[in-house]
Amino acid sequence: MIHHLYLLKQHNDGRILTLRPGVSGYDCIPRDLALDCPDYRWATNRDILLSHVCEAALSASAAPLEATVAPAPPVVPPSAPPAATRQPAQVAQPPASIARPRLPWASDSGEDTYGRWADLTVNGATQRMRWIEPSGPEGFWMGSTKKERDAIKHKGVRDWANQHEHQPRKETVDAGFWLADTPCTQAFWTAVLGENPSHFKHGADAPERPVESVSWDDVMKQFIARFAATSDWGTGKALCLPSEVEWEYAARGGKGTAYWWGDAWDANRGNVDVSGNRQLNDKEGTTPVHRYQPNPWGLYDVHGNVWEWCADVWRPRWDAPDEDGRVVRGGSWLAPPAAPAPPTAAGGPARLRTRAAASALP
Repeated sequence: MIHHLYLLKQHNDGRILTLRPGVSGYDCIPRDLALDCPDYRWATNRDILLSHVCEAALSASAAPLEATVAPAPPVVPPSAPPAATRQPAQVAQPPASIARPRLPWASDSGEDTYGRWADLTVNGATQRMRWIEPSGPEGFWMGSTKKERDAIKHKGVRDWANQHEHQPRKETVDAGFWLADTPCTQAFWTAVLGENPSHFKHGADAPERPVESVSWDDVMKQFIARFAATSDWGTGKALCLPSEVEWEYAARGGKGTAYWWGDAWDANRGNVDVSGNRQLNDKEGTTPVHRYQPNPWGLYDVHGNVWEWCADVWRPRWDAPDEDGRVVRGGSWLAPPAAPAPPTAAGGPARLRTRAAASALP
């Protein structure tokens, strides 16, 4: 129950609607003051616990929903009979379920330990989407510190990072958005476009490997354009690529370390070339998108496997002019853990994959 209450707090869009114990009516409190999950004790915190059970989550669009609650317990006047003869007070009961607005594009939806999810199904293939909460005014630190860059073992990569990387900067994500919990799989790409351009498309597990060998133009002018042109899939023109800020915010999963699990690479958490001996035609290559544990927000493969396209134009430094290329993030099975993603022309060939976002979906 405590964990359920914590999720209710965590997935409100900026504010929490709470029934105040012993008082008639609702009280709005800032979300950032209620993120810590309290240690409830029934004997001393009964009223607080009951009131929190009656919290009603706000929708992703911040439209208030109706909360079903019983009236507050009556105030007993001073002349009331002794406690032993009083009738037990009526307490508020939790609603049977939290109301959610219907998502026109979702074949199924719900909440789990990672947060809110919804399934986008096309021609029998399903891509799970995760709701990413806005950062709030406190934002998050984007970029790598000098300490992280100096810890890179390969001198060439270390020098490149120190030349091109800024110190971390504070960024905010003002609006929540849906993000695919995995890179786009070969199965989902094929369901949308009817063809599979991937290099690693042979073997029983190929449908669950990420699609690769697709350019930024392929993603935008074929894959995403197909959604925009197909009304019965329910997404309209809302499907898009995430911005680089959105991508890093989601990939970090609320963490401030070099990787979402810590500062040191863990070979059991991602597919990269630690040995430095991998070749393009190696048999293993990419791996199925659910092989490794997801980050705290339920997103798989944010480190390793294959680089991911973002919407942004690539720049050699954050404060440099735009260049003829697009941002890729996430690492690759063919590169060491700390290798920088190469600048890649939007229309050029690339062994990359995409992770769909939907900033405008309800």
